[in-house]
Amino acid sequence: MQNRLGLPLDTALLDRLEADVAAAIAGYEIRSWVGPVPDEFVEGWAALDASVDTEAPSGELDIEPVKPDVASIRENEELIARQNRVSFGTVALTADGEAAAYTQLVVSGDDGNAYQWGTLVRRADRGHRLGTAVKLANLRMLQREAPQTPAVYTYNAESNTQMLAVNTLLGFRPSERMGELQKRLE
Repeated sequence: MQNRLGLPLDTALLDRLEADVAAAIAGYEIRSWVGPVPDEFVEGWAALDASVDTEAPSGELDIEPVKPDVASIRENEELIARQNRVSFGTVALTADGEAAAYTQLVVSGDDGNAYQWGTLVRRADRGHRLGTAVKLANLRMLQREAPQTPAVYTYNAESNTQMLAVNTLLGFRPSERMGELQKRLE
């Protein structure tokens, strides 16, 4: 399912939602940036990014796990730059400095829209509203750094009820339906 969020968002809404999650995320630090993932976060980012396809609900699709790979993250960042796109990233860090959650928006240089790439909260840190917190921080940064961005598009499996609830809270609205099919060769 594709969902669309028209921008800009009302800063009062962002303020209210941030206040709503503040107690739940106590003990975590939220860090955001534009461009490549800072070296200090890239290993944790790679671990979360490698598990997003197998951790996020995807219906009945069989998806093979991949290994975290910092070199692939760096190659992808170079490709993003060559394609005239800009990445916006946010992580939630534990008190020990481990990446507990991440989210990434990529703004297209062609149509100017932002596209939600990965968002994931690792299992050990779920239940603290970190998905909402990282998406809020990333949206706030997007509006500050790229105020001309007209919309954000995201894609979720209908079985991913947690992330769909977060997106609805933020104001995303269904815009298209799509399907993914998989044939099992036996």
